[in-house]
Amino acid sequence: MIPLRLDNVRKCYDETVAVDAVSLDVPAGSLHFLLGASGCGKTTILRMVAGFVAPTSGRVLFGGRDVTAQPPEARNAGMVFQNYALWPHMPVAQNVAFGLDVRKMPATQRKARVGESLELVHMSAYADRLPNQLSGGQQQRVALARAVAFRPDMLLLDEPLSTLDA
Repeated sequence: MIPLRLDNVRKCYDETVAVDAVSLDVPAGSLHFLLGASGCGKTTILRMVAGFVAPTSGRVLFGGRDVTAQPPEARNAGMVFQNYALWPHMPVAQNVAFGLDVRKMPATQRKARVGESLELVHMSAYADRLPNQLSGGQQQRVALARAVAFRPDMLLLDEPLSTLDA
């Protein structure tokens, strides 16, 4: 994993300040946790790091490289969302392959990565099931498999222990 730096990051929605002047450094290979009350901006910070939300001001740097204006697919950061963000009409294997498809990975390599990722989270037997046929913890494991399938430089987890099976 690469180092992350937030440099005076701020996010406003009209008159509402969701994140105000956050700066932090996360060394390469370390774990970092954002703790706080509901609504304090933790998810907004993660979404800015991933590139799903643009900061109003400030910079996001991956390994010293300014990625503030880059789209999510150019950042190589995997994210597991609070609600898992699984496509309800796609089987588990297709959900895991989604990021690989966006990156235009060759089919044979994509199939191998999907298999490895599902094995990692012990969900290989569920590859053909739809998300609504899984428990909450199983859905979260599918979301994790999708987030690691493309071997990201950074892994972002939003409420990672909320429904995870033992």
